[in-house]
Amino acid sequence: MLTKSQEDALKEFINIAIGDAASLLSEMVNKKVQLSIPEVKLIDLEENCGLDKQLLPQALQGHVVSSSIRFGTQFNGQAQLVFPADKSKLLVAMCLGEEDIDSVSADELTDADFDVIREIGNVILNAVVGGLGNLLEVKIEYDLPEVNLLSLLEIEEEVDFAEDNYLLIIHNDFVVEETTVKGSVLVMMSIYSISYLLNQINQIVDDIYAE
Repeated sequence: MLTKSQEDALKEFINIAIGDAASLLSEMVNKKVQLSIPEVKLIDLEENCGLDKQLLPQALQGHVVSSSIRFGTQFNGQAQLVFPADKSKLLVAMCLGEEDIDSVSADELTDADFDVIREIGNVILNAVVGGLGNLLEVKIEYDLPEVNLLSLLEIEEEVDFAEDNYLLIIHNDFVVEETTVKGSVLVMMSIYSISYLLNQINQIVDDIYAE
């Protein structure tokens, strides 16, 4: 749905927000955290009859750990940070400076692990959604983040097609000390919110080409 110029402009704004999140996480865990955004996509969920598996990395085809928030009011929707379930323990270990334990299954995630994932999600999702709010020059209110172990089907079931029928997919690589965990940020929005966002992006693109 995004034109190349819209995608480039949106990706640039999100990269700035993600850079801020990486700096904050680096301070929190006392080690360099890198977050990169290789790809941004916008899809119409009704037109695509739901979330097409081909739009997500292979690592996210099965069970994922999801940290999610709902946001509003003028610009509203739901945002989820999702990581492969079998890499979530590694992600926690990377942030806490523990030994490499990527062989540990997601079934062994503890309440403390979920607290770490919730905090990571809180930082990244607030950065992304807050960055979109800055782009739109609106103040955004957030709910407290929720962390769950979900399947792709369960993520689809959470979508309210009466309201959140557009999905912004932001693929991201989470890198700590040369170890990479691939994830995605999924931002579900109403037609009003996505129209609001695209109108602002179009204005920015027009201003760039007018210079």
